[in-house]
Amino acid sequence: MTTSHSLTPDEDGFWFARIPLLKGCMTHGDSREDALTMLDDAKRLWLETALEAGIPIPEPEMRRARHPQLEQTHQNFIRS
Repeated sequence: MTTSHSLTPDEDGFWFARIPLLKGCMTHGDSREDALTMLDDAKRLWLETALEAGIPIPEPEMRRARHPQLEQTHQNFIRS
């Protein structure tokens, strides 16, 4: 499951990380890399808990192409 995440440095030098799609899935770390590692663990535990508790797991949203040429190709594909 690929999800977007948010990383924010705080005033104390720690990094706050969360996955907005998974309500309550958040953590922090001493560095950016540490926060991302911790976020992988948090995501795994969030998903395990959701499965065990029967909580619906939201589907990731598809991102739209941002490159004009790719966007045009996408539009042409949809029309055909």
